[in-house]
Amino acid sequence: MSSWDKKSWDMLEVREMARRDLADFIPPNLYNTNKVTISEIDCKIGKKLNLSSEPEHINMTTRQRRAASVLWKLGLCGFAAWKIQHTEEEGLRESMKERLAVLEADLPHFIKSYVECISEEERKLLSIFTVNDTGQQDNLPDSARTSLLKIVLGIAVKKYKYDPEAKKSAVPGVIKRDLEIVGIKISEETVLAYLREAATRIPFKGA
Repeated sequence: MSSWDKKSWDMLEVREMARRDLADFIPPNLYNTNKVTISEIDCKIGKKLNLSSEPEHINMTTRQRRAASVLWKLGLCGFAAWKIQHTEEEGLRESMKERLAVLEADLPHFIKSYVECISEEERKLLSIFTVNDTGQQDNLPDSARTSLLKIVLGIAVKKYKYDPEAKKSAVPGVIKRDLEIVGIKISEETVLAYLREAATRIPFKGA
């Protein structure tokens, strides 16, 4: 049993809270279909809302944007777990297990960002896993985190020609692939999330 299976109830709590935050943007009856899994729908709508620049989505709050990120990542995890259960080819199963492990490792970062936007009373509605694990996932002092973000941004800008003001960038994918060469697994979305955080917190002159 994967850690995803063990935490499925905890994740369901987080998912339902995220969906409530996004209720105004989710079309009616979107989930009333047998053609795709619920996780696929979560992934599709979460990604769309997280990255959308459409007029009706411009006024989304920070909490709603982070809820969309969480729904997207939960959808990816859920679909990967579903594929593992429904795939007979051993090579593909192992590949999906590795993919799920990477997604699970990334998930606490996105949940932590989301939890930071909710009230203490709302946090009490979530499980111990969500509050504790996300709180422990990143317990660096702010000064240490800022220093690490400086390193991340400096390398990205100088060596990878990363432009934080660009709407789209291939740099996160390039960094992901370079890390994989030395045996470090991380998703492209997580790389992008840290680059964006660094760009908003650290002043710089550009490449």
